[in-house]
Amino acid sequence: MSNKVTHLPDVPEGTHNDLYDINDTSRQEVWQYLENLRLSGTINMLESPLRLRQQFLVSKKESYQMFTDFDEYKKNQAKKGKHDA
Repeated sequence: MSNKVTHLPDVPEGTHNDLYDINDTSRQEVWQYLENLRLSGTINMLESPLRLRQQFLVSKKESYQMFTDFDEYKKNQAKKGKHDA
């Protein structure tokens, strides 16, 4: 995966804060990982929940919720025209 780091604008506090808290990580950290994975183009993003489980040691359910949160964020950003989605 590429080491390129991009800034994710307007990362919301959003819902599922407890999901990130109990896993001792931040929404920004998880979403930055997903964004770097997306930009690398090395995998189909549908594989990203598996990568989240490997990287952050979260459950299957948690990894899918984290990915869904990120996906909704990217869709909202694309609608606003703020970031390349």
